Amino acid sequence: TTPDMGAVEFSLTGTPLSGSYTVGSGGDYDSLYKVLDDLAIYGLDGPLTFNILPGTYNEQLTIGSIYGASADNTITLQSSTGNAADVIWQSTRTSSANYILKINGTDYLTVKNITFDASTSSSYGTALELAGETNSLRIEGNVFNGYNYGGNTSNHYLLEANQSTGTDIMITGNTFTEGSYGLYMYYGTDDGGLQITNNSFAGQYNSILIDNIDSVRIDGNDIKADHNGYGIKTYYCRPAIIRGNKIESFTGSSMYYGIYLNDSDGNSSGERTLVANNMVKAYTRALYFEYTSYADIYYNTLINTYPSNTSSYGTIYFYSGSYINIKNNIITNTS
Repeated sequence: TTPDMGAVEFSLTGTPLSGSYTVGSGGDYDSLYKVLDDLAIYGLDGPLTFNILPGTYNEQLTIGSIYGASADNTITLQSSTGNAADVIWQSTRTSSANYILKINGTDYLTVKNITFDASTSSSYGTALELAGETNSLRIEGNVFNGYNYGGNTSNHYLLEANQSTGTDIMITGNTFTEGSYGLYMYYGTDDGGLQITNNSFAGQYNSILIDNIDSVRIDGNDIKADHNGYGIKTYYCRPAIIRGNKIESFTGSSMYYGIYLNDSDGNSSGERTLVANNMVKAYTRALYFEYTSYADIYYNTLINTYPSNTSSYGTIYFYSGSYINIKNNIITNTS
């Protein structure tokens, strides 16, 4: 269960924290619960790093607002070895608490090089949940393992931010395996502050879904979608910048749509949606634009593997858009 943040089992310092501490058997703190107890009570007055010792941790935690956190006084929660395989974090999840770690309004936090294992339950498989106004967050180098689920249920989103407001969020260098969605974010960061870069996704119905976020950058990801689903999908992101991604089916022809943009416009003032330098190989539509205008489509390789000729399954498919530039793309059907 989620610990009571007001109950302190012991205090390591009795004063605001700073510096580096180890967590685990034989460390400065023997559990993650106790780390959060001290943080909730005492806050911090300098940069703070918690190095988690190798092992398997069965704890379900919520991190809230931390007193003293700032651009100078950051908090880092990471594997002590730098190897995500050395720190396995699990929990028992329920319908009312479907997460291993919940970050709720925690600013200037980095979570780094940890394996979140949500693969053990066929019912509830969310690993990380973002909530509240969480600003300046880094999710870096982690492994998210989900249950091998064939549909699109919200119970198996690996990383979920549902109505989480905040700015300056970077999700980079992580590995997402199985689950229904790898990354789902709804109503959050703006002004280009959300960046999803250099991650790998495999086995999801929808690898990346970004919905109702003012603008987003999705760059350099390796995506293998599954279950007749989607590689990258955006709704109401204005603009969407999608560059340098490799997107294909997990097995056979299991990904139907490579990049799908719905109502993800640029504008007439020079801020334009951009899809550039991507390699997309999909079964029905490699690139699907719907209600999306003021966009540039440059230097992509777009491949459709649908086995027969039909206008319903074009390699690029447009519906109700305008002011779109298409230049220097390779567009083909391999059927």
